[in-house]
Amino acid sequence: MFRQKCHLFFKVINLVVSFLLSCAVSTGSNESDFFFSVINVGQGLSQIGIFDSTSAVIWDMGPPQAFDSWFSEYSRLGKPYIDAIIISHRDLDHSGGLLFIDTAVNWSGLLVTSIYEDTSYIKKLCEKWNGSVFVKTYSQGDTFALTKDVKVRCLWPPPDLEFLGIPTGEDINRYSLVFSIQHELVRFLILSDIDSIASEQIALKYKESLNSQILVLPHHGSKSAFNYLFAGYARPQLAIVSCARYNDYGHPSNSVLALYSMLGSQLISTFTLGSVTITSNGFVWQSE
Repeated sequence: MFRQKCHLFFKVINLVVSFLLSCAVSTGSNESDFFFSVINVGQGLSQIGIFDSTSAVIWDMGPPQAFDSWFSEYSRLGKPYIDAIIISHRDLDHSGGLLFIDTAVNWSGLLVTSIYEDTSYIKKLCEKWNGSVFVKTYSQGDTFALTKDVKVRCLWPPPDLEFLGIPTGEDINRYSLVFSIQHELVRFLILSDIDSIASEQIALKYKESLNSQILVLPHHGSKSAFNYLFAGYARPQLAIVSCARYNDYGHPSNSVLALYSMLGSQLISTFTLGSVTITSNGFVWQSE
């Protein structure tokens, strides 16, 4: 009897594993798949999410000097129609690529940024774009859907901060936009340049719901962005660093990498692998 139960148990396990593997193999050929790429833009950040095979949303555009690299990856991905370009904050290593956006980029003209950002400045960066530019602002709690299975939520900054003007100094990074992308059972966290103070506030609000499969380390893996509480809740399966191999800031911090490794996260970086693309079918994911 015991042997029969064991045989049945392992048969069920094999069926489950076979199903998941078949899902993984089929990933990349299904229109419901979601593709998320962290583009190698050197010391900066740019991410693209592709849905319905031919549509996309961009999170940040990288620095001006990396636009050719950005455009090369955009072309490799099939030049999808860009519904919106989201700029997390005004620093040029995140927004500078806008300076070179022209008609070679298939874009709607919609810019999204934080409710606290200098929208006129960010809009002016699109100096080569011949079409209209529309600006929309987001804050914590705002949501939108890419498809019926891919939902996006803004986690930061809060909508009720009292600024006398546009954020300056360390507040520019602290209050940059943060997003969660949920594709069925697969969650991505986009953390921009937030610091440890913002990370802790996000952790206190969202707690276990931060648990993710894919996480792009905040502020290029900077030590000043690390927060134990946030990392403990997030516990990503894959943590991605976007930065240049040689930079003036010491990114990424070895201690941050070690701490995420202790949490069981697989660590990869754009400066060693180039652009990193994740394919999700909503149940399993794979990187290339």
